[in-house]
Amino acid sequence: MGKIPKRGKARKNVITDTTPDLSSENFTFDFRDNRWLLGVKKGKFTNKLKDVESYSKSITLIMAKIIPEIQAKSKDIQQSMASDFHCHPIEQGHRSYITVLAVMREIYGHSFEKTIQSNEQIYQIGVSGGIRIITLRNKQTNIIRPLFIDYHHLAYPNPKYSHTDYIKQSFCPIANYL
Repeated sequence: MGKIPKRGKARKNVITDTTPDLSSENFTFDFRDNRWLLGVKKGKFTNKLKDVESYSKSITLIMAKIIPEIQAKSKDIQQSMASDFHCHPIEQGHRSYITVLAVMREIYGHSFEKTIQSNEQIYQIGVSGGIRIITLRNKQTNIIRPLFIDYHHLAYPNPKYSHTDYIKQSFCPIANYL
């Protein structure tokens, strides 16, 4: 049997050269509610995944690429000057609004939309590729609260991304890990 390596001393202070910009001009993400990670099926919509590997790839892309890029370009996005970004409000008259509302009710309850304040809007964020995050954006503070992930681009259907039979997929990270 091999020796167990000795533990090194833990570093007391970690110093970083970056300071977050928490001004209201930039998007700030609020992750306090983990229900945004739930996998649900509602009608022709699902955000469940094939397996843990597809979840790992997707959540890594979201946390390491999509969200940092959205934050870095938040001023350009607000002024509609950012290319290769898919960030916009989901308007009540749009057909995808019905799908988004149904999914939100499934996750947060039937009266969720009544809690949306006048300075908040349902907002879609994403970069190149199919993954979108449906969020609640406070227009005054630019705090973005993720509501759910649209891994398969089914809330805003697009033939370019919505061609696989995703409805058979059943992996939900919250059900499997929490």
